[in-house]
Amino acid sequence: GVISIISTAVPMFTVDMERIKTNALNEARELEDLLIMAESLVGEHVQLSMQILKQRSLDIGPPSIKGNIALNNQQLADLNFGKQSQAFGTNLVDGVTDTGTGTATLFVKNQGDFVRIATSVRKKDGSRAIGTVLDPKGKAIPYLLAKKPFYGVVDILGEPYISGYEPIIDQSGNLIGAWYVGYKVDVKALGQAIKKWAFLQSGFAAVSDYNNNIRFLSERVTLDQASQILNNPTDKWVIVSQNIPQWDFHAVIAYPAREAFWNSASKLYA
Repeated sequence: GVISIISTAVPMFTVDMERIKTNALNEARELEDLLIMAESLVGEHVQLSMQILKQRSLDIGPPSIKGNIALNNQQLADLNFGKQSQAFGTNLVDGVTDTGTGTATLFVKNQGDFVRIATSVRKKDGSRAIGTVLDPKGKAIPYLLAKKPFYGVVDILGEPYISGYEPIIDQSGNLIGAWYVGYKVDVKALGQAIKKWAFLQSGFAAVSDYNNNIRFLSERVTLDQASQILNNPTDKWVIVSQNIPQWDFHAVIAYPAREAFWNSASKLYA
């Protein structure tokens, strides 16, 4: 009889432990859906704003390089549309976004880099980010160097933006710069939603970026505790992760293995 009970209980216990892990994966997928929804709602604004920026640029005239400009103690190529230099300009970049979170930029190519020569992106001190360089390790660079557009979520000066980049090519087919349009992610709204996320009694939710930095975290755990658990995994915690390719982020549900064990074990005696 004891053997019969054990032979029945062990499979039930195993199935229930797997059920908990499956539920955690489903929760991670719900986190993924939340971020994808945020990206899709803003993506249409990015596409439309990019069309406007490109059309207004080309209405001035074809793109070309005419001479050089001095910026941040270096000489950069002078990006022109028609006969108008775009260095330090504001009309094009300020006129294409329809909300306070929208930004636009004209980049000029400088060897392998892309430098902002006209932008509505602001630095933390409130000044325009003129002369700053597009992240050379960022996701957009390989696409632009291949003369292809890139659309996705990128970090700009430490903040996530749902963005679009299009290459600026002169009449000879040379890559001379790039157009950019982006909308800052409403991190406060996403943060508040994820802050209340829970799993079992002590489990928590987190969203980390491509550098494994935690961007969003439920309030059940401190940032230091979550970082220790996720960056130094042990058998004390079960960590379930779901990739979010649109963001290059990861949604994570973590819960104590002991808690899942007792949760499943208690049902054997219920």
